[in-house]
Amino acid sequence: MTETIKVNRNERKYLISTERFSVISNRISCILQKDANGSDDGYMVRTLYFDSMYDDDYHDKIDGLMNKKKIRLRIYDTESNFVKIEMKEKSSEFQTKRSMSISRKDAKELISGGYSVLLNYNSPFAEELYIAMSCGLYRPKCIVEYTRKAFLMPENSIRLTFDHNLRNTETSFDFFSPKLNMNPMIPSDCIVFEVKYNNFLFSHVKDLIRECDKTETSFSKYCEGRKSLYY
Repeated sequence: MTETIKVNRNERKYLISTERFSVISNRISCILQKDANGSDDGYMVRTLYFDSMYDDDYHDKIDGLMNKKKIRLRIYDTESNFVKIEMKEKSSEFQTKRSMSISRKDAKELISGGYSVLLNYNSPFAEELYIAMSCGLYRPKCIVEYTRKAFLMPENSIRLTFDHNLRNTETSFDFFSPKLNMNPMIPSDCIVFEVKYNNFLFSHVKDLIRECDKTETSFSKYCEGRKSLYY
């Protein structure tokens, strides 16, 4: 049976300045471990988001519904032979993320609308994705890419991520292209700061977060990447 990874956690999001991040980055590295992936400059994350014929997942988020979901493909290297397919479901501040690996070939087939490749995987999660995507006539809607720096603390699975240089395209779905023509999503001096954890945050991590001088936001990379729907 194909392995499905399931993660339950709390998640908070903030928009902070690059200047503020520079001030606290040294303190962060003293308290939390740096993610082993990538270099000191971080690593690339590229995500392709699917949505239904009527953009139900987009509107559920925009309308502020308590229960909502996203279906997406994710890679960290355009040469990768395997791709993560993920479903994120959120209720209030709690979220569940399930994911599994599929082949590069099957990811391309999914992007073309070939949902049946999911039935090749011996997995209840793959079957659930197949039903949701085929019944909702899911199609690629946008690609979002950014550079991520991440810091970890094993206790309570605490993870602090800082995403910058966010860019998107709604016109090209050549997911594995090393050179996609993409547009900036937010000002260059803005960083998306995400705090993810199980159970609770330790006080010294809370103190560190307070120094970011931030306001909590419901910022969604997917919704922000769908700029054409704003007009």
